[in-house]
Amino acid sequence: MKKWVREMGEVGNTAIPEPWDYNQWEAITQKGTNILVSAGAGAGKTAVLVERIIRRIVDPEDPLRVDNLLVVTFTEAAAAEMRERIAGALKERLRDDPGNHYLYRQFLTLESADISTIHSFCAKVVRKYFYLLGIDPQFDVLDEIQTQMLKEEVVDSLFERWYGDDIKGKKLASLREHYGGRDDSNLKEAVLRIYDLSRSQPFPEKWLNGIKKFYESPDPEFFTQEEIAEIVLQQVIIELAHGLELIIRAVKTASLPSGPAGYLDTLNDDMERLKRLLTLAQEGDFDGLFEGFLSIDFPQLKPQKRGEADEKLKKRVQELRQEAKNIVFSIRDRYFSRTPEEYADEMKELGCFAETLVELVMEFGRDFDSAKREMGCLDFSDLEHYCLKVLIKDEEGENPTPSEAAEEIRNHYEEVLVDEYQDTNSIQDFLLSLVSKPKNNNLFMVGDVKQSIYRFRLAEPELFLEKYSRYSDGQEEGRKIDLNFNYRSRKEIIDCVNFIFKQIMTPAVGEIKYDSSAELKCGMEYPAFELVESENSIEKRKTGEKKKARVLNEPVELHIIERRRDGDFSDDEEMQLWKNIEKEALVIGRRIKDLVEGEAYFVYDRGKKEYRRLSYKDIAVLIRAAKGKVPYMVDILRRMGIPVYADLDTGFFEAPEVKVILSLLEIIDNPRQDIPLAAVLRSPIVGLKAEDMAEIRLFKTQGDYIDAVRKAALHGEKELSSRLRDFLNHLEEWRTLARRGCLYDLILDIYRTTGYYEYVGGLPFGSQRQANLSFLLDQARSFENRFGQGLTGFLKHIRQIMLGTVDLGRARELGSEEDAVQVMSIHKSKGLEFPVVFIADLGSRLNQGNRILNDIIFHRKYGLGLMIVDPKRDYKYPSLIYSCIDFISKREELAEELRILYVAMTRAREKLILVGSAWDLEAKSRLWCDQIFCEDWELPDYFLAGAGSRLDWICAALARHKLGEPLRRCAGIEDFTSFAPVYNDSSKWQITLWDAEEGEELPDLGEETDGSFLKDFENLVQRVSETDINENLYEEINKIMDWKYPYKKLSEKAAKAAIRDLKHRFNVWEELDVEEVNLSPLVERPAFLGERKEASAAERGIAVHAVFQHLDLTKKLDSSGIALQIKEMVEEEILSPKEAALVNPDEIAAFFRTPLGKRLLTKAPFGVFREVPFTLGLPAEEVYSDLSKKESQGEKVVVQGVIDCVIEEEDGFILIDFKSDDVADPEKLKKKIDEYSVQLAFYAEALRSIWNKPVKEAYLYFLSVEKAVEIKV
Repeated sequence: MKKWVREMGEVGNTAIPEPWDYNQWEAITQKGTNILVSAGAGAGKTAVLVERIIRRIVDPEDPLRVDNLLVVTFTEAAAAEMRERIAGALKERLRDDPGNHYLYRQFLTLESADISTIHSFCAKVVRKYFYLLGIDPQFDVLDEIQTQMLKEEVVDSLFERWYGDDIKGKKLASLREHYGGRDDSNLKEAVLRIYDLSRSQPFPEKWLNGIKKFYESPDPEFFTQEEIAEIVLQQVIIELAHGLELIIRAVKTASLPSGPAGYLDTLNDDMERLKRLLTLAQEGDFDGLFEGFLSIDFPQLKPQKRGEADEKLKKRVQELRQEAKNIVFSIRDRYFSRTPEEYADEMKELGCFAETLVELVMEFGRDFDSAKREMGCLDFSDLEHYCLKVLIKDEEGENPTPSEAAEEIRNHYEEVLVDEYQDTNSIQDFLLSLVSKPKNNNLFMVGDVKQSIYRFRLAEPELFLEKYSRYSDGQEEGRKIDLNFNYRSRKEIIDCVNFIFKQIMTPAVGEIKYDSSAELKCGMEYPAFELVESENSIEKRKTGEKKKARVLNEPVELHIIERRRDGDFSDDEEMQLWKNIEKEALVIGRRIKDLVEGEAYFVYDRGKKEYRRLSYKDIAVLIRAAKGKVPYMVDILRRMGIPVYADLDTGFFEAPEVKVILSLLEIIDNPRQDIPLAAVLRSPIVGLKAEDMAEIRLFKTQGDYIDAVRKAALHGEKELSSRLRDFLNHLEEWRTLARRGCLYDLILDIYRTTGYYEYVGGLPFGSQRQANLSFLLDQARSFENRFGQGLTGFLKHIRQIMLGTVDLGRARELGSEEDAVQVMSIHKSKGLEFPVVFIADLGSRLNQGNRILNDIIFHRKYGLGLMIVDPKRDYKYPSLIYSCIDFISKREELAEELRILYVAMTRAREKLILVGSAWDLEAKSRLWCDQIFCEDWELPDYFLAGAGSRLDWICAALARHKLGEPLRRCAGIEDFTSFAPVYNDSSKWQITLWDAEEGEELPDLGEETDGSFLKDFENLVQRVSETDINENLYEEINKIMDWKYPYKKLSEKAAKAAIRDLKHRFNVWEELDVEEVNLSPLVERPAFLGERKEASAAERGIAVHAVFQHLDLTKKLDSSGIALQIKEMVEEEILSPKEAALVNPDEIAAFFRTPLGKRLLTKAPFGVFREVPFTLGLPAEEVYSDLSKKESQGEKVVVQGVIDCVIEEEDGFILIDFKSDDVADPEKLKKKIDEYSVQLAFYAEALRSIWNKPVKEAYLYFLSVEKAVEIKV
């Protein structure tokens, strides 16, 4: 239940209805101005957005039609969810008011309403106004992988062409000499990245020309221009503040008893110098800064006689002062070592390289456009830019004039609603401004800048921040509304999130201030839970005692593990990574087992509104950088006996089954590759052992391994040579098939010949593995259709993608609902919530930039930054603009990391556990405790900016809390107290240090992996070793060993069945002369592995059912109308062209001319349900005829099916089952009627059982003979 907290009881004269709070209700009801809703984590923004839409539709004074709304979401899944929620709300209102024709029309038009991603909206505009653009409206849209592949092809061709041109070749060679490295790969990647960045701007060429212009004619005064000056001053202020703090600490240390007091005069002078420089920076006095930095001098410290001061204190003061001096000299060298004129001359010298790079990018853009035109395709960026061309008259001036098309669209949409506004970029924001009304009164934006974590996808959170700072109550431009009540998490979690982020999310480092408008307020009051005794029989058997049941209203936990370098693998980075992740996984695994298998913890089920026992599926483990780390984490947890599921965006190429097939493709392309050849031979495809591999090498100890394989096939031991000959024969067949050029057929033949697809289906997570292999096959077909290249080209592109930033992602498939802990990236978790959340790997280094080159960086606002490089003298140093972009990029990356941490911590509903590792905990703890005397809530910006990990942020914050005593004790600080609010904050923490002095000892993996059975067995062995063997003990052991499972027959039966397995339940089967159909095999052979070239009856039936499922019953349903709808289904990828060709529109149209078809249309759409899935539990003896009731032991079998069509009338249901069989022969028709009657009888039973309503009629409709046959059920 919610704790409804309102600042007022009403808005205006309208009372606020439950369940909304004051600000939510304002966001739902306010009109007449642009609105920006800043919705914190768990604030119910989606519910608010949906409610606003519904209330606008049903507003009695100013109703808004669904088709006059534009709703823009971040993903297609979010759009589908939004549409579904709106449909559900409309249905509820129609049940209350069934005669409301207006609502009925809104429901009918909902499916075609503009609720979509920005790209889908742009595609609709481009297709509608194609004639203004001169393009074919039937264009295809390249997906991300296809786009990346084509870009790689185009940039390769571009560089080859440039090298072949005398003038361009020299320019490119010079660029490569200065910035290219060993080959062109980095330069090519830089071209692609700059191109992508330019495309996020409304006018890419204007943006690129601005880069050139900046370098071609720099003004000596550009140094003090507002934008550059702001960056320089921001960095100088942060770093000088750090230097000043170091000198202040040196003064305090020198002032201690036994401190080097003779240093104080010099240190005080140093302090005054830094204060003066800091004041100049804060005032923006560049002349004073130049003079101050160029003249600054740090005199030597006054020598101290031995014995006058403690040597350790002297050394500490010297270290602090030297660190401060280094900061000052670093600032001087970067910004104040040259005059403005010298900086301008450097920019001119770099101009030729900037011009060449921009020229390359522009020419690449033209080539890329040409390649897409030849293919008849657009990419996602094209959709945005073509849409922009439709919406403006020209690109001249700062504010282009909206076109007639834009005015038409503006007049059509009464309200434009944008979800996840914080993740938009410049061109998307510009497009939204063009389709919303010009007087700032119909744009509704909702998001949370604290959850903007997609900068790598070119999102611009500053757009949100800029509007947030401009909008306020009463302003004409717009209004901002804060939603900061969190209706997700327990107060214990909310308090801890606020405690951390009030200290670390600052304007200078986090881009926003975590103030009262940003911090979360607890809006969820969990119901009271009465402690009871658990009657868990297993636990009673093991321990002889009952367990106390409890809920998770506990402190947030922080576990810090001390890293130690393994001496045997000190230089092996991968092994060190494994060791560190292993330690964290051990701690996480032990806590998971404590929570699930230890004390009886209960979590609140909001759907059922009751507490239930915590299970594995309630737990998630989140990792910032999942790639390369999740497999280690998953492996350890599984070895500890914990069921775990990982779904990775970047895991497709990591999947073992995909690696095997790719290795096989590599040696089909070129068999003289030892590593992929060895991988295939050791895989289940060939199945050799390590001894076999060694034996093969003996046949030819030098040269390529394939030569040794061929010799072993001729002269090896019989079984080995036979296996190798089979493999080599298949290899030659596949190489021949590859030369013929059909990549799809090649991979399909591999699956068929080897049986590898069926093999992986029988492994753990088999359906996921098969989905991966199917996805690889789909990618091969897509590549072949798009690019027309063979195996060599396919492998080349895969290698390029694996080296780059784009991966195919793990193939998605259902099955993650089982009781398993979920391990995922933090990005993957956004929008999700879990009762228990672990955040792992907090000690890993913060992302310090995704730069392609160290010497070339770029920024959307500040353009291109180049290092000054002299390859002949072998030196380089940063240009001014490089230093500026480097600084601002790092700050943006740090801000992103802060937001990623915020997203992770706010996923937890009831329990949050933080886990991280650090080298040398004692030294680290001293670093974290450096700030304990800072009494301001916010930690210093210089500390936050210099942090190496998320753990540094968290621990520095916690070291100042009264419960941070373990960190202070580890740092050697005793008896610390403070009256500062941060020290006495009410948040509850539990800190555990692992493997450190005075800390906890890490659990041992061997102990954790022993299952309960093994532990019991070990106890039995121990008892036997300590007891005299006697006859009674022998008898006991023999009794145990001779025991047989009494329900073996039941265990061999499937727990889930389809309708075809149930025919014995109906008497009709006993009357028919039909051969018994066995249960499906463990692994069904997939349709695409079949030998047929022609479509089967089943495939035609699937296509026909798909058409019936997706037909719009409100449109024209004659032959031409249905043919048109089928064409639209192909365009929307509901049907493939091949499937569409299997469907005869005349047959479907004939159904709607029958009395039954007309009857269906009278009840459409609310009374007609299509493709209705159901699940029903039946007694096992009713499903399996060979089981007796005694043998079934009351077990149930889950039966699943899908009903083609259900018509709901007041007095009952009408069932229709469509059949596409060829039944022209009357005898065949009769047999099919008898056969299919069984299904209808079962459907009727399912409907009666589940919906508690009678089935009054049931029909089989045979399309081939246009005949409806009523079946008695």
